[in-house]
Amino acid sequence: MIAPLTMMTGCSHTPQEKYEEAAQNPEEAPRLYRESCTEGYARSCYKMGVMRYEGHGMERSIDKALGYFDQACEGGHAESCGILGAIYLRGDQVRSDAPRALDYFKESCENGFSPSCVTAGLMNYEGTGIPQNFTRAVEWFERACDADDGTGCGLAGVMYSEARGVDRDLARALGFYEKGCDLGRAEACHAAGILYANGGGVTRSHDKARQWFQRGCDEGLQESCEMLNTGGAY
Repeated sequence: MIAPLTMMTGCSHTPQEKYEEAAQNPEEAPRLYRESCTEGYARSCYKMGVMRYEGHGMERSIDKALGYFDQACEGGHAESCGILGAIYLRGDQVRSDAPRALDYFKESCENGFSPSCVTAGLMNYEGTGIPQNFTRAVEWFERACDADDGTGCGLAGVMYSEARGVDRDLARALGFYEKGCDLGRAEACHAAGILYANGGGVTRSHDKARQWFQRGCDEGLQESCEMLNTGGAY
């Protein structure tokens, strides 16, 4: 009789059901997320990690937060891998470990979290705790762009514009800038405008330059607005 009665009362059974119930029941959320995580539901492990890290509804514990994020990461939750990368990169109450951080960012990127692709690229570009490597930086920026990350597109454009880790290819850079602009990155709009204004790798066009500067200005980039107002380099 117990099982049928439980079903009739609507109690959750599966880890996903517990996760969904927790979102609607804050008082029971810690228990539901914990149970769901124990049963292997990565999103619940992520939620437990956030609650432990921030001290929401329970005592703050970085060690326990790390454990939950690690479980979530192993379960394929890309953002949790990225959070672990950020914690180890900053040395947030743990010993700073750039190579370990990079491994987490790589795993996060490969699981589809594009900001981690950008961060992996920046670590290689800047040599943050690891040997500087422009070629690998380009690879990570391009992966971010492939995932429709405007920042990644803009940075990939810079690499091709400045021949960092790749041969200089202004036409390809323009393609990255245009995509980055379409994804809302104002700096990419501005960079596309500069290429058209100067005829760098493309046929010089004042009209197209103005169009890209206008888009940069519309996105709030004052530098693009000034180019429209003063004529700038074009």
